[in-house]
Amino acid sequence: MNFKKVALASVMGLVLAASAQAADQGHGKVTFTGSIIDAPCSINPDSIDQTVNLGQVSNVALKASGNTGTSVPRNFEIKLENCDTTTLKSVKTTFTGAEGVTDGSLGITGTAKGASIILTNGDGE
Repeated sequence: MNFKKVALASVMGLVLAASAQAADQGHGKVTFTGSIIDAPCSINPDSIDQTVNLGQVSNVALKASGNTGTSVPRNFEIKLENCDTTTLKSVKTTFTGAEGVTDGSLGITGTAKGASIILTNGDGE
């Protein structure tokens, strides 16, 4: 009989310990960010902050055709949503940064000289 009381007390102890551990069934944190802007379109969250990896470009590629060579173009998109239909076809983007070597190009940082980033449309213009 004494053995049954010890066994029952042990089982009750395990049940209490299991229920105490079950009280915290995981936890986490959700953070919401964003802003309200005065613009004809919203920018899709996947498009807001992007990094375009240009890779390691050989100086030989840039010296082609009398110092007007180019590297392999790298595509990126800025996805818009909830656009005002009256302005949808006339939305324009502006890229800012240091002025590059060629008119309308963006400058680069680092030790390289005479190179720029040139943005083109899907047709390469």
